Amino acid sequence: MLKYIAYIQDPKIALNVVPLRAKRCGFITQYRLIKALVFSVLFLSVYFIIFDKLLPALEYCKISQVIVTGAGYISEAEVKNQSNIRLNTYIWQLQLYGIKQILESNPCIERASIRVVLPNIVFINIVERVSIALWYNKGKFHLIDKNGAIMKSNIQDVRNTIYKDYMFIFGDGANLEIGNILDSLNDVMSREQLMSLWFVGHRRWNIIMADGTTIKLPEKNAREAMVLLNKIRVHDPNIFKGKGMIDLRLAPNKVYIADSVN
Repeated sequence: MLKYIAYIQDPKIALNVVPLRAKRCGFITQYRLIKALVFSVLFLSVYFIIFDKLLPALEYCKISQVIVTGAGYISEAEVKNQSNIRLNTYIWQLQLYGIKQILESNPCIERASIRVVLPNIVFINIVERVSIALWYNKGKFHLIDKNGAIMKSNIQDVRNTIYKDYMFIFGDGANLEIGNILDSLNDVMSREQLMSLWFVGHRRWNIIMADGTTIKLPEKNAREAMVLLNKIRVHDPNIFKGKGMIDLRLAPNKVYIADSVN
């Protein structure tokens, strides 16, 4: 049953009387209309902000350039391909640590770092391993660095001119000890004098000189033995001339000299 605001007998005035529920319904309808209009205005405002301002700005965050530094032995193109960084992808999609791990799995790369310069440039810096010798092991030659890491396996043509400046090392485990022996000999013998190194019994080294002379180093104190050898040479430059073998295994107490290794 409808309730009226007032009971008026005069029919002329009564015509202007509105049911209370009708007034309330009209107010609610008007409120909903205003609410819908406000929501529409807010929605359109946000829409235009996003599509007119924000989205064009996000386009600047797409990768436009990848710059590689430190590449020498391997090419910049190889580094970019291995990093798997694609141009025109958003900068925040990069997994920097994952890219670092992928690059450092390359046997020629010792360390890698990736830096992002906003809004859209990626810098990759690599530190390459420095190859120093060709290691012969189990019938194959491998290019190694000072720490013994294999940079290139199963090299077929070691006579190629690109390998002409490398020394040869032989023996099981020689790759893991090459850094130590080279450090010991660094200030007592030049690299040009060395032709090859043989790791004997996992204990000591034999040096094959460029002139064909074999020097047998002791198990310990290899550097001291070479210093003694140089002192002897200074005292008598011709003492070792034409000799095939110099045995320093008992130095400094004894030094053996022979015309041949046998």
